[in-house]
Amino acid sequence: MPENAIKLVPMSCDDLRWLEAFMRVEYPRAYAALWRDGGVAYVEETFSVEALEAEHSESGASLFRVDCDNEPAGFVRIVADKRPSESAPDSRYVYLHRIYLAQSSHGRGVGRRVMNAVMAFAADCDVIWLESMAKNGAVGFYERLGFQTVAHTVLEHPKVNPEAAGMVRMVRDNQTDA
Repeated sequence: MPENAIKLVPMSCDDLRWLEAFMRVEYPRAYAALWRDGGVAYVEETFSVEALEAEHSESGASLFRVDCDNEPAGFVRIVADKRPSESAPDSRYVYLHRIYLAQSSHGRGVGRRVMNAVMAFAADCDVIWLESMAKNGAVGFYERLGFQTVAHTVLEHPKVNPEAAGMVRMVRDNQTDA
């Protein structure tokens, strides 16, 4: 495999303990400043094995471990046929619900390769959409991949720092090249 080779590996329920442990380490590294408690409550409620099992069993949802150079480097969650509120009724949508990469993979082109793999996975869909924190730098990354902001929202959670809660909803025409 070439250097920084990316593979999306379908996850089963047997992989959820790995995912829970991964997120307990990696989520606070990236998002602690977003939360009054450093993200502890959010990680507990969102990335416990029980919560992950519920997400994994949702209709149309797919969880993938991201392997970089044959080592686990993150995960993505994709939901087929989920439409944003401002969607066109005749388009086929894919929701990129989560994308988390280990801090050690940052700055190596891994994110771009993962997004290329996601776009290939969703090749039969017209539009890919996602929501991103407005202030974490990811918006520019997604814009370089052809995503456009279509709405501004706010992360509603009792433990979120209000000044960091801004989010954007972004869409990308998946039938064109970035």
